[in-house]
Order: sequence, then structure tokens, then C-alpha cells
Amino acid sequence: MNWIPIAVSSFFLFAIVSILDSIILKNYIKNELVYLIFNKILLGLLALILIFFVGLEIQNLTQLILSLVAGIIFFYGLLPAMKAFKIEEPSRMAPLWNLVPMFVLILSTIFLNERLSQLQYLGFAFLVVGGVMISTQKLKNLKLSKGFCLMLLTAIIFSIYFILNKFIFSTTDFWHSFILIRIGTLVAAVLPLFIPKYRKEVIVTIKRISVTAKSFVASHVILDLSAIALMSYAIFLDSVSLVNASESLQSVFTFIIALFLTWKFPRILKEKVNKKIIIQKIVSILIIAIGLCLINLS
Repeated sequence: MNWIPIAVSSFFLFAIVSILDSIILKNYIKNELVYLIFNKILLGLLALILIFFVGLEIQNLTQLILSLVAGIIFFYGLLPAMKAFKIEEPSRMAPLWNLVPMFVLILSTIFLNERLSQLQYLGFAFLVVGGVMISTQKLKNLKLSKGFCLMLLTAIIFSIYFILNKFIFSTTDFWHSFILIRIGTLVAAVLPLFIPKYRKEVIVTIKRISVTAKSFVASHVILDLSAIALMSYAIFLDSVSLVNASESLQSVFTFIIALFLTWKFPRILKEKVNKKIIIQKIVSILIIAIGLCLINLS
């Protein structure tokens, strides 16, 4: 089975999820940590429903431990990124997410013995460069700072998460391991509730948010779980390095969706657009398209 259409579908859903994140955080739930806890608890609970369809079998202790660790890493790996986006401008921090594919490439070569063809390496480079370009407003904004260090930490943590995913999916049943990883995330999201401050804030947030906000959150959780499942399956099918490099497509879809919402529903979301930005995005999309073509040809 070709992993590319599956990965493309996942990044399209991730783009919608990122737009919903922006809408929810700007209009309904202002506290990022409370939102993360609330969101990932719902995500974990929704994933448990999968047990009724595919069952849940723990094949060995290694699978159980690594899956739970991967799920916990997924949750806590988001915290330094949230802090970075809070203390720095998003335009400075967003491009640094493209460090993840490079770390994944290095780690997959060392620990998974993954080897790409020359054409795939070239396609990988195009995808990463295109991803940096499309998510960067001003290249001169990239500089060493506390935010940079936090994003670097996030990139390393998520690289480990993706490597663990590939190893787990390659050695055990996909769906059973997928559910266990989500249970790990659920456990990680529940732990902060033992701290009275966070428990109170989450409870207050649940009571106060409107029906509209709840519908946004529900849609977000369903789409997020679907996107994670599709990306995970793409990783299961092929190279974890190539799937991660293809994540630059999410920025493409996010930009297109944001443009549409800016045009049709400016009250919901307003994207900053000018001639220079449009040209930069188009060039970036072409570079990403070339990268995908090179990988597909290989």
C-alpha cells in the first residue's frame, strides 16, 4: 500500500486541527495548558472506543512499556513548544518544527538502520526546505534565544516519539499498539489533575465554555485522532523519515484553509496576506511538490 496518500490525508486533517486550535485558544479557552490537558484527556477517551472494534492485546511487556512511554512523551513534548510560542513570536518559532524531520533522519539511521535512496534523500531535502520557507515570515527572525532552545528540546522529544512509534509498529500489532500509545497520552494528561490548581482550572473551564466551544473541541478531538491514526499508519507502512519530512504539507494546507477563512469568514480567522507572502508561499509549495514527486518516483 502506498503511504503517500495516507500521509497527505493526515496532514490535511492536521491543518484543520491547527486552525481549530487557533480559533479555540483565541476565542474560548485562553489557558494553553488547561486546553492541552482537557483536549488530550478527551482524545485518550475517544481512542478507548477503538477497543470495541479491534480489541486490545498486550503481546509483551516491552510493547506495553514502550507504547505507554511514547504516549507520555507525546503529551509532555508539547509543553516546551507551548512555552516557546508564548514567549516568542509564532513566526520565529514555527519554522523550528522542521528540525524534527532532520533529527528523525539521524535517529532512524542509527537505531532503525533506515537507509534512503539518493532520490529519496534529495526529495527529503526539498520537503524540509519547502517546509521552512512556507512557515517562515522573515528568515532574519531565526536566532538563538530561550524560545529556540525550547523548540530544539521539543524537536528532540518528538523525534524520539516518532522513532519509538516506528519501532513499536514494526514489531507488534499496529492497532493494539496505537491504542496503548493513546492510553499513555491519557495517563500523562490526567496526572496534572492531581495538582489542585490545574484540576480547578480544568473544571471551571468545562463549566464555563459555551455549546459552540464544545462543538469546536469535539470536532477537534475527532479530527485529531483521525489525523494521528493516519500518520501512524503511514509510518507503519514506510520510512518514518520520509513521512515526517512530508509534514511540510500541513503548512501548505493550513495556509490554503486560512486564506479561505480570511476571505469568507474574517471574523473567525484573519490571515496576514500581501504580495510578498503569496509569492513566498507559492514558491514553497512548488518546492514541496518537487520533493514529493522525487520520493514518489523513487
